[in-house]
Amino acid sequence: MPARRIRTIAKGGHEIRVPIDSKTALSIDRYLDVREKHPLAHLPELWLGARGHGALTSIGVYRAIKRRYPNVHPHRFRHTFADRWLARGGSEQDLMEIAGWRTHDMLRRYTAANRRERALASYDLVNPLGGL
Repeated sequence: MPARRIRTIAKGGHEIRVPIDSKTALSIDRYLDVREKHPLAHLPELWLGARGHGALTSIGVYRAIKRRYPNVHPHRFRHTFADRWLARGGSEQDLMEIAGWRTHDMLRRYTAANRRERALASYDLVNPLGGL
């Protein structure tokens, strides 16, 4: 199966290539089919506003997410991804690379909420005393 990657610009302006799963790739493909019919489809930006408006800014993307998920802050997606990554055994170094984080401070910030639960789950898996 070919690797699926999207190119994005992270804070600070550096480019990162982010892996996506097949469901996300399918959703983006569907959006691109619809996007071709947009009056401003010639613009290089990926996300275009409705009703002929220009490219969405980061604020526009934020508002679109809030309209669909009113009780979720968009950054929650990154927190949830990071937490699930570590809970499933993914390495911190790989997570930093995928997320585009250059310091461990960002890793700690995004994964702090469930750190204790992950530690307790790890204990259950690797307890050298085996429940004695």
